[in-house]
Amino acid sequence: MSLVGYVLLAGAAGQGDALDAAFDVIQERCFECHAAGNVKGGLRLDAVDGWKKSIDTRAPADSELVYRLRLPAGDVDAMPPKGDRVDDTRVAALEAWMEGGADLSAIDAFLARAAARDAEQSQSIALLAANLGASVTESLGADGWSVNWSHLPTEPTVERVQRLEALAERVVEISFAGTAVTNEVLVALPELPL
Repeated sequence: MSLVGYVLLAGAAGQGDALDAAFDVIQERCFECHAAGNVKGGLRLDAVDGWKKSIDTRAPADSELVYRLRLPAGDVDAMPPKGDRVDDTRVAALEAWMEGGADLSAIDAFLARAAARDAEQSQSIALLAANLGASVTESLGADGWSVNWSHLPTEPTVERVQRLEALAERVVEISFAGTAVTNEVLVALPELPL
C-alpha cells in the first residue's frame, strides 16, 4: 500500500471524508457522461455494477477508473476529457478505498447521496423557473443551465432577468426568441459566462 493509502486509511473519519470528497467529484465531473441516459464507453458510475467493472482491489493503480483519471490531460483516453481534472488527493482516496477492499456499502451511501442531491437540484430548478417565469433546464453539452422565455405566456422583465444574478455563473444559455424583449431587459442582464 502506498504512503498516501496508509495516511488516508489511518482514521475512519479521515478516510470517510476523503472518500466522500472523491465520490462527490466523480458525480460532479463524471456523471455527465457515465450515468443513466448517457453511458459512454459502457461505463455507468451511478450504479454499483458499473463501479464493480471499473475497479481492481488487487491493483488499484491499474483499475480502469484510476488509470484513466491519472492519464495526462492531453491523452485521448484521459478522463474527464474536458474541463478540470480530478485532483490527485481524490484519486488517491479512491485508490486507498480499493486497497482497503472497496467496501461497496460506501458506493451505496454515495449513490443515495447523489440521488438526494439530484432530487434537491430538480426541486431548486423548478422553483427558479417559477420565479423567473421561464423554462430552466440543464444545458446539453455544457455544465450549466439554459433559461428560456421563448413562446411562454410570461415575458422577460427587468426584475426577472435581475433574479439571474444569484446563479449567473451557472447560466450558459438564454433564449428570448418569440418574446417582446426590450433593450432595458437586455441591459439589466447580469454578467453571464455565455
